[in-house]
Amino acid sequence: MHPRRLTSVRSIDARGPAPISYNPGTMTDPLPAVERAVAAFRRSVRGHPAGAYEKCRRVLADLRVVAAEVFGGAPENWALADGHTATIDRVASTIGQLLLHDRRERISVVSTDSEHIGGLGAFTADPRFSVTTVPPGELHATRAQVYFLSHLTYDTNRDLSAEIRAVSARGEGLGLGTLDAPIVVVDGTQAAGQVDVDVPSLGAHAWLSSAHKWLGGPHGSGLLYLKGDFATKWPTPYRAGEPLCGDLPIGRWEPRGGQDFARVAGLAAALRAFQVHATPGGEVRATFIAELERELGDCVRVLHSSAENGRVIAFEMPGTDVYPVYRRLVERGISVKCIKRNVPCAETGRDCLEVIRLGLPWWTDEAHALEGVRAIAETMHQQQGEQGATA
Repeated sequence: MHPRRLTSVRSIDARGPAPISYNPGTMTDPLPAVERAVAAFRRSVRGHPAGAYEKCRRVLADLRVVAAEVFGGAPENWALADGHTATIDRVASTIGQLLLHDRRERISVVSTDSEHIGGLGAFTADPRFSVTTVPPGELHATRAQVYFLSHLTYDTNRDLSAEIRAVSARGEGLGLGTLDAPIVVVDGTQAAGQVDVDVPSLGAHAWLSSAHKWLGGPHGSGLLYLKGDFATKWPTPYRAGEPLCGDLPIGRWEPRGGQDFARVAGLAAALRAFQVHATPGGEVRATFIAELERELGDCVRVLHSSAENGRVIAFEMPGTDVYPVYRRLVERGISVKCIKRNVPCAETGRDCLEVIRLGLPWWTDEAHALEGVRAIAETMHQQQGEQGATA
């Protein structure tokens, strides 16, 4: 029998870098190690549905341990979750139930103007909440019962850790849901798998993340962290069914009933692969930026508000509409993010943010980075040539 190949990181072959998404903030393909773990779990429980529950509980115990090792806290703080959108919906609903009671006034929520609607919508679409968005620099001057903030913003990858710590510390961090002791919920989707994360150091009361983005985990899976005894103090978002792990308070927060238990094994494999193989992203990001500026010079302007050790490069193209460039890249099979929004940009001083946002997941190496630069440079030159011909 030939030995199984256990490489967790996609390798570079003679044909060049293996295909990757340069927009991992949206969704990536599961890593090979994840696919193998999912397949092995399914094989092991085929024909034994009751055994699937028992094995899932054992794998969940390992998942909690590795989540604590990678992101901090204790294993009993960590829960298996669905994807980010479903999880923030449940957390928001729980907070609404916890704070509203019989009062008629709505619950005040403050967020930033850099949030993704996939998270913020859980509050804006709920009549129990009144949502105000402010620039990150104004968070210190706001008061609210609840703060919903991104760990790293999805538009330019700005690190809001300092702001999160500041609002979490109000009221000695008790999280009572009052103006003096607010509840702080953090969207960690852009941070998990991209930068080093120490969740307890943020002081937030809830932190959640998808796994199918920067971690390369199973689609539709994620993690939820609840501080201290909030797993017990807050009402569970689930009503029907029994928890998989009824002996743990955090188990009350995990999906119930029949489901694809193999995703637990896949998520644990994604975390292990990240833990063992990932390196800080600053070096590959710096390589990309240096090569991009060498290729395109003044045609691009990199925004440097992104997390220094992160893997996102957001850049504008002075005098050029970014959307046609984005569209051409997509036509070539290069997946990036195009952001055009009427919001103040701290770096440009204008009231419009118009950038291409490109990310290099942790399994990216220098070859992938240079391939991405070449694709962007060729597309930009083509776009400029056509503009010059029609001028």
